Amino acid sequence: MISCRNVTKRFGEARALDDVSFELPAGIGAVLGPNGAGKSTLLKILAGLLAADSGDVRISGCDLFADPVTVRRSIGVLPEDMGLFDGLTVEEHLELCGPIYGLGKRETRERGDALLRVLGLEDGRYTYLDQCSHGMRKKTALAMALLHGPRVLLLDEPFEGIDPASAVAQLQVQPGG
Repeated sequence: MISCRNVTKRFGEARALDDVSFELPAGIGAVLGPNGAGKSTLLKILAGLLAADSGDVRISGCDLFADPVTVRRSIGVLPEDMGLFDGLTVEEHLELCGPIYGLGKRETRERGDALLRVLGLEDGRYTYLDQCSHGMRKKTALAMALLHGPRVLLLDEPFEGIDPASAVAQLQVQPGG
């Protein structure tokens, strides 16, 4: 499902990624390494948020660099910085994401309600993000990444700041529907 061939990324003279290649046909994969090894850089490239200097990336059979729109519609991304807005509620974040993925209001509401229930956010749905704990913020970002039922889910530090019970619940949420 994910194919990465000879991907290189430089920042000035520093090489964040040097000729990285791997195949992940399906299932769960993890990128492990010490701080500064390029894990977040790789995820940003796979998500189409950062351009590689060289190499080839295919996700679900689509060339990321030739057809980025198709690839972005098939993936969900939980970035390390989460990309949330303090002035919106948990529910408003989901309502904002639905149309971006081509979902109507009703489908957005139904999927959002299910995700809020599974992630234990139902009682906090009307809470503004600046009033949320780090764990609630992380789960809100995860709900946003899952809202459209992506075929591929890219998670950067998914369990950092999450209590163990929530981590187990997050592992049970399946992409694709």
